[in-house]
Amino acid sequence: MTTRLDETFRSARLAIWSAKTGITDLNRDIRAYYAHEPYTRRVDVDPDTGEHVHKIVLTEPVPGEIEEMASGVFGDLRKSLDRATSAIGRLHGLSNSRLRNLCFPFAGSAGEFNETLRSRCKGLPEPIKALYRSFDPYRGGDDALWALNHLARVDKHHDIVPIGQYTGAVNFGHINAKAGGLSLAAPRWDAAKHELVFMRCSPDTEVDYRAGFAIDIVVKGVGAIPEAPLMNLLGYQVSRVESIIDQIESTCVEIGLPVIHS
Repeated sequence: MTTRLDETFRSARLAIWSAKTGITDLNRDIRAYYAHEPYTRRVDVDPDTGEHVHKIVLTEPVPGEIEEMASGVFGDLRKSLDRATSAIGRLHGLSNSRLRNLCFPFAGSAGEFNETLRSRCKGLPEPIKALYRSFDPYRGGDDALWALNHLARVDKHHDIVPIGQYTGAVNFGHINAKAGGLSLAAPRWDAAKHELVFMRCSPDTEVDYRAGFAIDIVVKGVGAIPEAPLMNLLGYQVSRVESIIDQIESTCVEIGLPVIHS
């Protein structure tokens, strides 16, 4: 029986569509969150030096809905790869018992990957296995792709994606200081205190400034990627997963599996 190519990988493509829809909704909610400025500027006095410490402080945490939506997107992308792998098995005529054990071969290391490929892609054509090897879907290979599996497993275990704040820049429109002195701090978000110190002044300094802050939401603590802007990471992973599905389809055609283009 000949299977239409677009039907063969339809469920994998639908999972990507669901991920893209989730990213659109996520971007909308993130914009709405920052639109009402969930932070304030504050000046504290350093008890040790007496300096005036200028900072921005988070007043509202990232909404739980944003964390939940991000978890769903990571899960959809992982689901797409597993569905494509199962589709290959069906085309190749594997039994139902073999199909149930198939999944995309993510692994924690290069050594572990070889065993995972052997056990979780058992019965798949060798050219497909060679293609999977080229993706390096393990920690220490394509770390951003491996992170997809890690974050999808977070969702699977009923937890949420570890999300936090980040600032990449403080842009001063102008800054004027009279008397005393001041120092500008390198912009670095303090996750424990939910704040960013951007300037320190001596007590007798009169300072006038206008500043803008580039604040973003990041995914924290993902293996070799300790901190990555959420939307950038999702954008990379959508493109990567789409490319992988495209290559899987092309390889199926090249090796003569019973598929045709619509």
